[in-house]
Amino acid sequence: MYQFPPLENEGQFEVLIKDLLNTQFKDYADFDLYGKKGQKQFGNDIIGYSKIGKMILAQAKKKDISRKNLRAELLKEFENEIDSICNHFDKNNINQIIFATTYKRDNILQDKAYELTNKYSVEIIYWGWDTIEDLISLSQDIQNKYFTIQDTKLLTTLPALPYCIGRENDFAKLEKLFDNENIINIQSIGGLGKSTFAHTFINMKKDFYDYIGYISVEDSLEEAFLKTFNKFFNISKNDDIDSIIYKLQSLKGKNFLIIDNLIYQKDIKFIKMLNMTFNVLITSRVLFNEIKNIELEPLNNDFLKELFYKYNNDDNIKDKELNLLFECLNYHTLFIEITAKSINNNNLTIEYILEEFKSGNLPNVNVEIDLDTYEEKT
Repeated sequence: MYQFPPLENEGQFEVLIKDLLNTQFKDYADFDLYGKKGQKQFGNDIIGYSKIGKMILAQAKKKDISRKNLRAELLKEFENEIDSICNHFDKNNINQIIFATTYKRDNILQDKAYELTNKYSVEIIYWGWDTIEDLISLSQDIQNKYFTIQDTKLLTTLPALPYCIGRENDFAKLEKLFDNENIINIQSIGGLGKSTFAHTFINMKKDFYDYIGYISVEDSLEEAFLKTFNKFFNISKNDDIDSIIYKLQSLKGKNFLIIDNLIYQKDIKFIKMLNMTFNVLITSRVLFNEIKNIELEPLNNDFLKELFYKYNNDDNIKDKELNLLFECLNYHTLFIEITAKSINNNNLTIEYILEEFKSGNLPNVNVEIDLDTYEEKT
């Protein structure tokens, strides 16, 4: 599904939420912005009335999702805004209050909505950007109004959009490099998020290209090409990698290809044959000669905490304990995700896990790569 990027302008975000409310609540009179610019709004941005005078109110919060401690900030604002609304408006005339943000769908903010619903005896709903995207996808009129969607042709199926955090600077760096380079390799040890990074980037940029495709390489690049492009090009038994590259070269326009988990240096010569018509993003544990390589670094602790809490709902864990856990796991993204899920799903505590590391029952994680064979040892 197309990923709709959050709107940059705060006023435009409010109008988008207003328009979405009009599509969702057709038995209400047209929703409109509440109050005039500069007037006190009592926590409310948007208002709509049913035929019997019941209200749906909405607060729209446009946020920079790269900021630190954003969830904590939103939790505080959520409570303050709902308190202001409930103290100003007659609760008996309110059907729903919707708190809409550009932040993600989030269990902790959803729990806050339930808590405030019980506190004020008014139905309170949290819309994260994922929910807003779902609503946008249901309305072609809203898509046409706010988002320019080109007729991009898929050479292959694309992976589902993954959860990706903390890579905004890397995305900006990659985008700038593509101004001068056609082939770029994202390199790191396994488990730091190369594939997630590439999947997210192609979803962000796919509407800027005429043809896009994604190839996952298990071993042989030729086998991956034959398997992946079989449907689009109707591959025959006489086709090989050269013939597929020739067909790709014949595609007109500006095109984009991801080659995930490339292994062999020798395959770069085939990929370079595409650089006249394609931007190619490679992910690999290997540093390749003759092309630009970007080394993907581990996330910093603030982003690792956000990742941890996506899979673990215990918000009583101390930062000091998390930092110790990240050190034991060598700041390795995949292992942190797995550990967060394990603690959450097995009723473990972080204190127990840290004690297991301290006693040596769990060895500290270290991932090394042999620069001759590019095999990893964990």
